[in-house]
Amino acid sequence: MKYSSNSSRPIHIAVSGTPGAGKTTLSKRIAKILGIKYISLIDVILANKLYQKYDRRDKTYDVSMGKVEKYLQKNLNFRESYVIDSHLGQLLSKKIVEGVIITTCELSVLNKRLLRRKYSAQKIRDNLDAEIFSVCYTQSVDNKKKTIKIDCTKKLKEKEIKDITNHLRRHLLLQRPL
Repeated sequence: MKYSSNSSRPIHIAVSGTPGAGKTTLSKRIAKILGIKYISLIDVILANKLYQKYDRRDKTYDVSMGKVEKYLQKNLNFRESYVIDSHLGQLLSKKIVEGVIITTCELSVLNKRLLRRKYSAQKIRDNLDAEIFSVCYTQSVDNKKKTIKIDCTKKLKEKEIKDITNHLRRHLLLQRPL
């Protein structure tokens, strides 16, 4: 089902959460079901050098959220609906996203996913701690975003994805279907 850009208004959401918690899978499925644009924020950050430096020890980028905000405000078409996939999505301003879905995952499963990605022991510990303390959720709520949590420990069934998209329609005032 696609959404017309000339009906009510577009939806701008982020799917965030700890690395390995299911953000990309969920984001792509939501975008496909709703027929809206999928944006990988890390791809945008890397392609446009929106980071200050690369930390070789931790294998992470020190991202400049100011640069990210400016780039997105200049380059996004706000008349179109989109879903942004990023573990930083909860930090984006309300000008960029009006709602955030936080993916969560059971710690034992998350640990296995991060091991498969060959994360260092310290990076795994840091990400497990972020999951334990609900860092992404807390940041989203603190930033006064409409926020929902979705457990992505197991692969979500099609009915569950449709329930999520229906929830988005009701609570984020999605555009009417064609």
